[in-house]
Amino acid sequence: GKLDPKKLYTDWDLEEKTFDVNNVLIKAFNKNKLDSIVDGIQSKASPYKQLLKALEIINTFPDDDIQPIESVTKITLNDTNTALINIKKRLLFWKDMTGKDSLTSIYDHKTFESVKKFQERHGLAADGVIGVGTISAL
Repeated sequence: GKLDPKKLYTDWDLEEKTFDVNNVLIKAFNKNKLDSIVDGIQSKASPYKQLLKALEIINTFPDDDIQPIESVTKITLNDTNTALINIKKRLLFWKDMTGKDSLTSIYDHKTFESVKKFQERHGLAADGVIGVGTISAL
C-alpha cells in the first residue's frame, strides 16, 4: 500500500520558499553582500535548525578507523567470536564501554553490559544479545 505522509504528519511539511536565484545573486553582488545572502535564503524552520545543530555535533566526532563488523547471526554472553574485537572497538568509540579492554573475542560480562547500554540508547531491545539489528546500529 501507499501512505500519504501529509495525512500521517500534519506538521511535517515545510513551506516551499520560492525566489528568483538570479535576481537575488545580482542584487547581493552589486551590494557586495554575497556572504549575507546565505542567511537570507536559509530555512527558518525548527527541524532545519535542529538538523544543523546535530550536524555540528556529528562533525566534532573523530574519524572512525574501525573495520566494518563481519556479518554475524547472533552472539550471546560467553560466546567466542572474532567479530567481538570490532564490536568492542565501536562500543569504546561511542563511549558505551569505558576503561580499557583487552579486545578479546570473548563476549564477557563487561561487554554484555555495554551492549545493553548501546541497545537501550538506540531504541533496540536491551537484551544484550548481539544480532543483526545491533550490528547494523553499530
